[in-house]
Amino acid sequence: MGLGAVGTAEWTGVALHSVMERAWLPTAVEVLFRGADEGVPKDLGTRIAYERSLPIDVARGDDVLVAYAMNGKPIPPEHGGPLRLLVPGWYGMASVKWLAQIQVLDRPFAGFFQKDRYVIDGRPLRAIEPRAVITSPAEGADVSWGQLDVRGYAWFRSRTARPHRSHEKRRNTARLRQRFRRTRRSSHGMSSASVSRSIPANTSHRTPRPTATAIHSRSRLRWNALGYANNAVRPVRIRVRG
Repeated sequence: MGLGAVGTAEWTGVALHSVMERAWLPTAVEVLFRGADEGVPKDLGTRIAYERSLPIDVARGDDVLVAYAMNGKPIPPEHGGPLRLLVPGWYGMASVKWLAQIQVLDRPFAGFFQKDRYVIDGRPLRAIEPRAVITSPAEGADVSWGQLDVRGYAWFRSRTARPHRSHEKRRNTARLRQRFRRTRRSSHGMSSASVSRSIPANTSHRTPRPTATAIHSRSRLRWNALGYANNAVRPVRIRVRG
């Protein structure tokens, strides 16, 4: 089984709360989004459209978009065009593709993809869990102890940092520049950071024998039957020579 994939894009759209400005109800609890795609889930046996909902407080946030462009061009069909929802920092199933209908609800939505799929412990998947992977050395690599350099990437949610407007403005700006050399905020509200750790050469007079070593990326696993939000520690097994 692979590690999955991570990508990023520049999205252009209109804030959902602007689209729905005159449609909010005093009793609104959630907002339902229906995609144009339909199918027959194996466990359901009937044809349904893909539908997911957002809590009203999330739906009215500034960063939830009805997107119409990707990287400066109309969204291609394979990425959910012509219109799709974009919910930064949440797992992809919340960003409904081929958006066909939006409906304000006065009660929680209980559709198949909200209650039976994409859930953990009965709760719909929401924010993306932090995750880290080791990219170097590769699985099965044969390396010298003094040249062992561990590198990898981590993905995690972040907020846009802004310098304080005070007499320490110059100092804060310098700190921000240093931070953003290490961390890059993406259009999905996620950040990626390169992590590197060099292990010094053995200073002992005894030369170590070749040994198999496992290097772990730091993340945690919340078990569930369908494997959602899996960010378990993944070992990388290498052979280290003195």
